[in-house]
Amino acid sequence: MYYFSSILLVLAILTSSNTYATDLEVDCKSVEDAALSILANHNDDTFAYDLIEYSKSYPVDNDCYRWQLVILNDLRKSSLEPLGYREYIFDRVDSAGDDFKAELMLHVFRYSLASTSTELSEKEWLTVKNSLRVSSEMTVLSVMLGLVASAAEDDVELQKKMADLFAMAKGGKLAEPELITLSRAVELFLTVTIEHRPDLFASYYNKYFYLLDDSGMNNITSEVIGFFDQNQNDIGLTFIQTFINNISEEKGVDKNMFSLLYKIHKEKEFSEFYDHVVTVLVGKSPDKVRAIILNANLNRMKKDLLILEYQLDKPGEYPIEKYANQLFDDQIRKQKKAAEYLLAFGPRSVAIKQDVITKLTVMKTSNDKISSSDLIVSLLKVLENIAAQDQQTLDVLLWALADSDPKISQQAKAGLEAIGIAAMSEYSRNFKTYPVKVQALVIEVMGSFDSGKVTAIKFLSRVKPRNDKMKFAIDDAVAELNAF
Repeated sequence: MYYFSSILLVLAILTSSNTYATDLEVDCKSVEDAALSILANHNDDTFAYDLIEYSKSYPVDNDCYRWQLVILNDLRKSSLEPLGYREYIFDRVDSAGDDFKAELMLHVFRYSLASTSTELSEKEWLTVKNSLRVSSEMTVLSVMLGLVASAAEDDVELQKKMADLFAMAKGGKLAEPELITLSRAVELFLTVTIEHRPDLFASYYNKYFYLLDDSGMNNITSEVIGFFDQNQNDIGLTFIQTFINNISEEKGVDKNMFSLLYKIHKEKEFSEFYDHVVTVLVGKSPDKVRAIILNANLNRMKKDLLILEYQLDKPGEYPIEKYANQLFDDQIRKQKKAAEYLLAFGPRSVAIKQDVITKLTVMKTSNDKISSSDLIVSLLKVLENIAAQDQQTLDVLLWALADSDPKISQQAKAGLEAIGIAAMSEYSRNFKTYPVKVQALVIEVMGSFDSGKVTAIKFLSRVKPRNDKMKFAIDDAVAELNAF
C-alpha cells in the first residue's frame, strides 16, 4: 500500500503544477488512475501488453503525458522489464515532438541504463543522439553522467559514444538552439569523469585536451587540482605538469592554479613530495609557472614571495639589499614585510646575513617584544635557511632559546637542531653559564644529533641535572642518541 500511495503522491505533485490543454478536454485524473491500476497488476500475464496499449492511447503532446514518466521511473526503481516495452518506448521517443522529445528520452535513457537484461543498443543510442540535437546542455550533461556512471559502459564503448557526441558538437548539432561547442562538450565529459571514474580522468584528459579552448582548459582547473590532491605520486605529478604546460598564460589563469602553487609553497618543508613537485614543475616549466603567478588576480606580495621562493625572479628585479635595509625602518610593519621577503629568498639571503644578525642583536635589548615577536621568529628562520652557524649566530639563537614566547624559543631550537654537532664546542665551553631553561632545551637539541652522537653522549654523562626536568631531558636525549 505504501508503494502505490507513493506513486499517487508523485502523480499528484506532478499534475497539480501543470495547466492542462483545455481544447483536448482530457480528464488527466482518470488517465492517471487507470495507469495506476495497470501498475498494481504488474504480475498479470498481460501486464506488458496492457501497459503498451494503454500508452499508445495517449499522445506525447501535452502535460497529460507525464504520467508515462512516472511509470518509467517506477519500473526502473522496481526493476520491472515488461516484454517489448523498452523497444516500444524508444520508438515513442523517435516519434515525439521536439517540445517533449528530450525530456521523454532522458527518462527512457535512465530506464534503459537500469536494465539488467541488455546494454544500450546502437538503435537506442541513435535515438538518444537524435534527441540531444534538440535538448538543453543539462540534458547532455545528464546523458554523459549516466554513461560514465554505468557499469555496463566499458572504456571502449564510453569513448565511442563520446566520440559521437563530440562529432555532433563539432558539426554544430548538439543541443540546438543553444549549441554546445566541441570544447564545452569535452569539458562536460571530463567534469563527470573526475567524479565517477577518477582512475580514467588523467588518460581522458591526455587524449582530449587538445580539443579544449582556453576557457575550457581554465574551467576544469578545480577538477585537475582535485585529481592531483588525490594522486600525490608520479602519475599525479606528470599529469599536473602536462596541464600547466597546456595553459595559455596570455588568456588568464584560474586562480585555483595559483592557489595550488601557493599551497605547495606553504607545505614544502613538511612534505618530501611537495618539495619534489616544486623542483619538477619549476625546473621544467619556469616561464609558464612564472606567468601563472604573475597573472593571478591575487595579493601582489604573495606573488612576489612565490617568485622568489621558486627563484623565478629576473636579475635585479628584487634587490635583496632593499629588504635588508627595510629591517631598520621606523615602522614595524615594513620590517616584518622585509623579513617575509628575506625568508622567500631562502639560501640566497646569505648575502645579508650580517644585517639579520645586527637586527636581532638590536632586538635583544628591545622593550617591545610583543609587537616584534613574529619578526624575531622570521629572522631566526632566515638564519636557519642560510645554514648560518658562526658564533654570532649561536649567541643569537641561545638568547632566543631563553625567550618566554614559545614561538621564539621553538624556532631557536629548530635553528640549533639544524646546526647539529657543529655547535658542540660552544656547548662544551659555556653550558654551565646557560639558564636552567636553556640548558634543558640544549640537552633536547643534542638528542636530535644525526652525527657526533658519541661525543654528545659523553658530554651528557658529565652533566649534573639541576632539577627533574633536566634529568628527564638527559635520559630522553641519551635514549635517542643510543637508538642507532
